[in-house]
Formats: sequence, C-alpha cells, structure tokens
Amino acid sequence: MPHISRRSLAPAKIMDKQKTQLGTVKFYLVKDGYGFIIPDGEQDVKENHRFFHHSQLQVERVIGAGGGRKTQYKAISQGARVSFVPVQNDKGLAAMNVTPI
Repeated sequence: MPHISRRSLAPAKIMDKQKTQLGTVKFYLVKDGYGFIIPDGEQDVKENHRFFHHSQLQVERVIGAGGGRKTQYKAISQGARVSFVPVQNDKGLAAMNVTPI
C-alpha cells in the first residue's frame, strides 16, 4: 500500500465558512487513519472525493483496544452518512469536522 501523507495537517482554506455539506463515506481505512467522502449531488469520480484524516472524524466509537492491544482507532463504516465542512488544502479537496448523521 502506498504511503499517504497527512494532508489534513497542512494549512486548509475553508471553502464556504457557513456551508456544512452532507455526503457518504466512500471508504475508510481504519489502520491507515484516512478515508474519502462523496458529497451529495456530486458524481462518484475521484476528482469529487473529499479526503479526511482520522483527526477530523467526530466519533466516539473506537476499535482495536483490548486483548493486549494498546492502540485504539476511530472507526466509521463505508456507506455511512456524514456532515462535513469542505476545505481546500495544498493537496486538494478535503473535509473537516466529519460527523455521522
């Protein structure tokens, strides 16, 4: 699997401060800590996907603790409905404050 940079840590420009958007989680890789959202009303093509880092995921559900494992990971399911704030950073389109609805 290729290395993914921490795009959400780069300075981001909020695309529309008052506009929280809705979308669907395309996929989320728990152990890698990132995923992509397809915004409502946009085609499911790579150019429209919004990257999100686990640090922007507003969930209390964590997995991986117990059984001698020390690491916990935030989790959200593929296909989950979310709200998010769209941003543009140096790597492209991204999402902040990703919250399940």
